[in-house]
Amino acid sequence: MQTVSFLLVGLGNLGRRLCQVLPQKQDHLRRRYGVQLRLVGAADSQGAAYDPMGLDVARIAELKAAGGTIAAYPTVGRRGWTAVDLVAVEEADLLLEASPVNLHQGAEPGLTCIRTALQRGMHVVTPNKGPLVLAYRELHELAAANGVQLRFDGTV
Repeated sequence: MQTVSFLLVGLGNLGRRLCQVLPQKQDHLRRRYGVQLRLVGAADSQGAAYDPMGLDVARIAELKAAGGTIAAYPTVGRRGWTAVDLVAVEEADLLLEASPVNLHQGAEPGLTCIRTALQRGMHVVTPNKGPLVLAYRELHELAAANGVQLRFDGTV
């Protein structure tokens, strides 16, 4: 079985829902695809958390449901640590980039997170269309040059 470590940028509707359903879907993913997903890092607008051994997705869902921030995650949460910082420094196989679309600010922080992940050799999955609208060709070429996948889709 292959363990795929991933970073999650954006803990809004989609990110929170992923944290709620992932524990219920792990057995299915193992049986059907031979894959186990391990969330090792997450970021929201107030901070981030990273643990190479994995974060407890149920705890993250509870924190966010209570109106909290990932920065309050026990021991490894850090206030003020940005999504860009997380993606630029920490190790993972995959980035799930689900930050809010903000075309007035150049689709940031999503665009920089996606660029950085691709440059560092991470696969990227995003429902965030903003970075794709502004830089699809560049991102597609970055993925190809680094031997990784850029995938996009999502329903909220």
